[in-house]
Amino acid sequence: MKTFLIIINHHAPSICEASGLDMDEQKKKYLIILFFANQLAKLILNGEDFTNIMPFLSSYLPMIDRQRFLDSSVDNVLLSSIRQSEAFAE
Repeated sequence: MKTFLIIINHHAPSICEASGLDMDEQKKKYLIILFFANQLAKLILNGEDFTNIMPFLSSYLPMIDRQRFLDSSVDNVLLSSIRQSEAFAE
């Protein structure tokens, strides 16, 4: 797997449609995880400042098992912050 390609594109889920990336579906899933981790780090570092949080473009949403993510979240405070950040806006 070309890890470098995933790393340099870690903002892509908020600025580039999924179909515009020259990656297979597995690489795109890793990209989503890295993007999400970056947004989560911003939440942790910036507290209640949600201005730097970037939402996913809708073309990535079918790749995310949203219910599985929500069901596996063990921290309601974190989950609340994520929902407020609109990273998973509907």
